[in-house]
Amino acid sequence: MALAVKERSEPPVTLDLALKHGLTAEEFGRITGILGRNPTYTELGIYSVMWSEHCSYKNSSRSSRLSRGKGGGSWSAPAKRMRAWLT
Repeated sequence: MALAVKERSEPPVTLDLALKHGLTAEEFGRITGILGRNPTYTELGIYSVMWSEHCSYKNSSRSSRLSRGKGGGSWSAPAKRMRAWLT
C-alpha cells in the first residue's frame, strides 16, 4: 500500500524573511548574486546557518583574538586547534 505524501509549498523568499533568519541585507544580496536568483526557502535556511555568528568564519578572527592567553602572544590550546582547523 502506497502512502500519500502531501507536498508542502515553501513560502516566497523576501528580504524581510532573510532578515528574520538573521541575515543582513548585504548578505541576502550576496546570496542572490551567487545563485543568480532568489534562494528557495530551504537554501535560505542553509545560508543562514552557514553564515550565522556561531558557525561562520567571519567571526573567527575576533573570537581567536579573545582566546589568547594572558601572556598576550600565547594561544590557548582550544584557540590553537581552532586556528589549525581554519587554515
